[in-house]
Amino acid sequence: MKVDAHQHFWTTARSDYGWLTPDLAPLWRDFLPSDLAPLAPLAQASNFSGMVTEAPPGYADDAFSPYFAFLLSRFGAQRLMWGSDWPVLNLNGDYASWHACVERLSSSLVEEDRAAIFGETARSFYRL
Repeated sequence: MKVDAHQHFWTTARSDYGWLTPDLAPLWRDFLPSDLAPLAPLAQASNFSGMVTEAPPGYADDAFSPYFAFLLSRFGAQRLMWGSDWPVLNLNGDYASWHACVERLSSSLVEEDRAAIFGETARSFYRL
């Protein structure tokens, strides 16, 4: 099973989600990392992508820090892969900035873990 971090975390309190309305009853609730937690042990891998389009305009690295920490704690670097979500991420950012953001978020990890997140996990998962 693959659990994709692109499931989008959100809170209904945010006012910049024009698409998230009570008309979407199954989605009209907060969706937070705790909702993903029960699935993590079952998954072969998860990717860390799709976050930029869900971030507030003018986001900073700390907007993603809790999500990155959560996914790393549940999946470990060997089951976590970075994704660009390009070209959709251009709605609220760009490829280079997102990559640099995750480089900074992962800067305290050992090189083996960073290599896993930025390529080795994907290579193994997709059998490349």
